[in-house]
Amino acid sequence: MLQKNDLVTIEVTDITSEGNGVGHHQGFALFVPNTAVGDLAEVRVVKVLKNYGFGKIERIISPSATRVEPACPVYRQCGGCSFWHISYEEECRLKQHWIQDCLQRIGGINLDLEPFSPSPQRQRYRNKAQYPVGYNKDGQPVIGFYAKRSHRIIPAEDCLLQPESFTQVLNIIALWLKESKISLYDEKTHTGLLRHIYLRQGRETKELMVCLVVNGDSLPCADLLIRRLTDGRCDVSAVLLNRNTRPGNVILGDRCKVLYGKPSIED
Repeated sequence: MLQKNDLVTIEVTDITSEGNGVGHHQGFALFVPNTAVGDLAEVRVVKVLKNYGFGKIERIISPSATRVEPACPVYRQCGGCSFWHISYEEECRLKQHWIQDCLQRIGGINLDLEPFSPSPQRQRYRNKAQYPVGYNKDGQPVIGFYAKRSHRIIPAEDCLLQPESFTQVLNIIALWLKESKISLYDEKTHTGLLRHIYLRQGRETKELMVCLVVNGDSLPCADLLIRRLTDGRCDVSAVLLNRNTRPGNVILGDRCKVLYGKPSIED
C-alpha cells in the first residue's frame, strides 16, 4: 500500500477534465497535475485515499510527445488554467474523447461525433476576469489569481487569456493602490476595504467595465482612479462600485453604484 511521501514511477495513461494525469502503481491509481498522456514520471505521493491517491511531479523521466512548454510564466502556480503544458491539438483530442465517453458510459448513447472544431484564437479570447487583491509576504499590494486549491494570490497582472486592455487597467489600479494606501481585504479577519477587481469587455464594441468590490460603502480617492482610467490609455466605459460586506468567498455583493459612465456595457 502506498504511503504519503513515497516516490514512485508511473506512466500517465489518461487525463481528467481538471487537467490531472492518471497513472497506476501496482494497480493503485494516482492523479498527478501537469502531466500528459505518455509521460513517464517520477512522482511524490502527497495524499492517499482508499481507492486512489494524488501525487506531484518530482522528475519527468521521458516526456510525452504532446508535452509543450507553457507560454504563461505562472501557469504551474496559478489555478486559472489546466492545459498549457500540452499541445492544443492534444487538448482538442481530449475534449472530444471526454464528450464521447460521457455519452457512452453515462448516457448509454453511441454516436459518431462531428469533427472537433478548433478555435482560431488560442490567446486573449476571454472577455471577463475576476482578480482577488491582497498583500504579499512583504506587505505589498498584489493582484492576480488564486493558486490551485487555495486562496493564496499568485501575482498575474497579465493573463494571456485576457485582453491586453485588462493589463492596462490593472497596472493603473496597482499604482493607484500604492499611492492611495487603500486597505486590502483579509478574508481571515474580514478586515480591509478592496476585495476584488471585476473586469468585463464587449468583444465587438470594446466597451470596458471596471467593477471594484469593496467591504464597505465607499471608496476613498475614487476620483483620482477614475481620471486615470478614463484619460485615453484604456478607454474605460464604466466604473462601478460593488458592496460586499459578507464574510466568505462569494465575490459580488447585491448592491452596485455607478461611479462613472453607465450601469451596463453592450456587445
